[in-house]
Amino acid sequence: PDRLKFSRRKISGEFFDAVLSHPRYNASAYGDLEANPDPSRRVVVFLDVDTCIEGNYPAYSAPFSVNSDWTRHGREKPYEILDRSCGHIRRAAESPVLRANEHSRLVLLDCGSGPLYRLMDVCSREAAE
Repeated sequence: PDRLKFSRRKISGEFFDAVLSHPRYNASAYGDLEANPDPSRRVVVFLDVDTCIEGNYPAYSAPFSVNSDWTRHGREKPYEILDRSCGHIRRAAESPVLRANEHSRLVLLDCGSGPLYRLMDVCSREAAE
């Protein structure tokens, strides 16, 4: 699966654990709505790619690997994770699931610090290239 192409930060893992534990979480809804968009249904989509490059959680000023649940590549740079996220984000934003109802939302964690790690900046650079 695509999710195995991304490192997972501990802060993102905790967030997604909370989403999956929510009583209104429906694991099959996205696939059902992608096949049959429902304009009467407002959805909130949480994209399962790591977009939160927070270097100080849970250990302050720790190496990248210490604050990761797992890292795909030993020498992976945080911005490389974000670079790979942009295409997934773009596809999700253009999905019929979200476009069917103007009140639907795509939720992303963007807690990077500085233009090298802010999701908005990274994806803007990718679009310009």
